[in-house]
Amino acid sequence: NGMSDSAKESYSSIGFGISGLTFFNDLIGIYSSVDAALQLSVKIDGETYTRSEAYGSNGKQYSLNVMVGPVFKILDKNNMLFTAAPAVHMYSNHVKIGNRSIAGTAIGLGGNASFSYFFNDLVGITAGADMAFDFIGLGDYKKQTVDYYGTNLEVKYTIFQFAPKFGVTFKF
Repeated sequence: NGMSDSAKESYSSIGFGISGLTFFNDLIGIYSSVDAALQLSVKIDGETYTRSEAYGSNGKQYSLNVMVGPVFKILDKNNMLFTAAPAVHMYSNHVKIGNRSIAGTAIGLGGNASFSYFFNDLVGITAGADMAFDFIGLGDYKKQTVDYYGTNLEVKYTIFQFAPKFGVTFKF
């Protein structure tokens, strides 16, 4: 059947998002981020498929990431800002294959590290990354047993994400 009891899937996606930092004092504040992504390809047990190969011409797959947590200033001088933010993470994924839809949400822990360089008092550029490990599944991401061609597979969803980010930064 081509699948093993420990099948692994990974997705390549492109997305957009918005992140915000609000500082309460010179050291600590709150970080929040919302990202939406559209899948480009899926890799299952080492085989890579385009989105249409994996899900058919009418198939769809998109996801939403939300991260919230405290943020800490590590460096803030000479128009440069480096921050680190441990956070709670939520990942919601929706897949449509023909008439079948799968919707699940996973919750876990993550964080962000970002470096910003400001050209003036208002505008700059930012590079950083969100990382998350989700281990609590809800909806279709709950632990379940799936009948796959007569074989009962126990499915547990644990999700690791690494999302590099580049963008324009505005100070308010």
